[in-house]
Amino acid sequence: FSPGRTTARLTVTLSFNRSLGSVLQRQGRFDGAKDAFQRSYDLLVKLGDDRGQAMVLTGLGGVLQRQGRSSEALSAYENSVALGRKLRDMRHLAIVCTALGKFHLAQRRPLDAIKALDEAFDIEVGFRNKRGMNLVLGSLLRALRITGDRRRAIGVCEAALRLVPSDPFLHENLARLKALN
Repeated sequence: FSPGRTTARLTVTLSFNRSLGSVLQRQGRFDGAKDAFQRSYDLLVKLGDDRGQAMVLTGLGGVLQRQGRSSEALSAYENSVALGRKLRDMRHLAIVCTALGKFHLAQRRPLDAIKALDEAFDIEVGFRNKRGMNLVLGSLLRALRITGDRRRAIGVCEAALRLVPSDPFLHENLARLKALN
């Protein structure tokens, strides 16, 4: 085999496994999705592709979480965050920190959730990414409500309103928060 052909085959195999993992995950076939994501990850390690590894680890974390394999899911998310930081890939960090925060919230660890979701929220606001901010916002407000941090929740709503001033959800939440003693 020539190096060019081998790399091309690895790339095709990688693309197939990543796509297969995503399709199987959406179908609820988590064992198959995990195997496909793991094969993709192993190929990305061989290729030395940190960015690809980070993306696949986020997907793998989601599958492991759905399988109830919490410690493995946490490890996948944390490794994805570490790679995102190494690459200084803020868009990836926003995505994986959102996933990690939602994971912590599901595990009833609201303080850990707030840490991850705060980071994701700040990145999304910095990018002025309304869609990304909205993906983070509900979970972040929920975690802040659980911990009783009303002041921070008001600040989050106010920051979000600067980006989307006509959002009725934000106005409703802000009014509700301010009405509390």
